[in-house]
Amino acid sequence: MFTVGASGDFYDADDKNEELSLDRNKFNPKFGVNWYPFDDTTVRAAVFRTFKRTLITDQTLEPTQVAGFNQFFDDVDATEAWVYGIGVDQKFSQNVYGGAEYSYRNLSVPYLTGIETLRWEIPLG
Repeated sequence: MFTVGASGDFYDADDKNEELSLDRNKFNPKFGVNWYPFDDTTVRAAVFRTFKRTLITDQTLEPTQVAGFNQFFDDVDATEAWVYGIGVDQKFSQNVYGGAEYSYRNLSVPYLTGIETLRWEIPLG
């Protein structure tokens, strides 16, 4: 099963000091796949981009996950991130489930000036 989607974000943080103004318009593609090689086994993968909105606009109808990978984090406003993930889930019995996943986030976080960005990577396993 494939998941294909997108979101659009329009961010405008004006300040009296032009150096502190930050304008971002982002198109965020989202791709995910769930594969069921056996009856009780799920292999899943996803690649998507996220953009951290302001608190008031965090309310959304957008799903919180893409192929089981979380797309909402409490980052600094206007943070951009690419997320890559792969995982496997197994049903062992009617009441016993297990799984493992690895996800990786490549972040671009705005500085106070709003012009430059700080880049770092976060592996989540």
